[in-house]
Amino acid sequence: MDIQQNSSYDEILKIIHVYISNFEAYSYYILYSLSNVSNNTYNMSFYQHAIIFIFIALVIFILIVIYYDVIYREASNIKRCKEIEDSAIINDKLDYPYRYNIYIVNKNKTDDTLSNFSFYFQYDFVSKNTNIVFGENINISDITFSLNDKPENENNLTSAFVYYDLSTENYKYVEYTDSSNKTFYINKNVITNPKEYVFIITRYDNKIVSNDKEAYELLKFIKYGGYDKNSVNLAAIYNILYSIDNKKNTVIM
Repeated sequence: MDIQQNSSYDEILKIIHVYISNFEAYSYYILYSLSNVSNNTYNMSFYQHAIIFIFIALVIFILIVIYYDVIYREASNIKRCKEIEDSAIINDKLDYPYRYNIYIVNKNKTDDTLSNFSFYFQYDFVSKNTNIVFGENINISDITFSLNDKPENENNLTSAFVYYDLSTENYKYVEYTDSSNKTFYINKNVITNPKEYVFIITRYDNKIVSNDKEAYELLKFIKYGGYDKNSVNLAAIYNILYSIDNKKNTVIM
């Protein structure tokens, strides 16, 4: 029995010795490798050291940029959600929630701005409908042009003001038809001149919009969307639609 125990004990010692030997071999190999890296690094030229330093600095810079980009996006999303939530709270108290009038008026013509508008948009986000209401012809003639009057524009409408239509979910040109059924376009270069024209947003009942950031983002969207439809950000539209959908889902739940 003792002989068997001693034999088992010897086997265990042999196994331990094998593992220790392998560990020592790997340790020597690692030390040798690090020694070579150290020697090679010491023997490298200034140019090689500079390249390594620039590479390390670049990696650190990229990591920092990625880190702050993630932080910024998270903060931006939190801020956006808070603004949408605030807009929902404001609209819950209104007779006409998520319905806006955006007026375009010549601020030099009259003090009673809303009574002498050139035209205004009616944005109904609940029914996803957009209407355009024109004022008196005297307030429109200064801001329109006809392609027949300007042949050079026959193949394009670069000067024509566009708007985003909720029902079609796309851009359309603002077209004005006079009493003789002649169609005119709105000259965006005129109405986007801050010295001459002003964009004003109200509720459907023409009450002043207050403390509703999403409404004022919509106001800016209408102006700059008409000025450059190819690069405008649709977030102002989507945020309001998201607020309505979020409210519906909350009620259902």
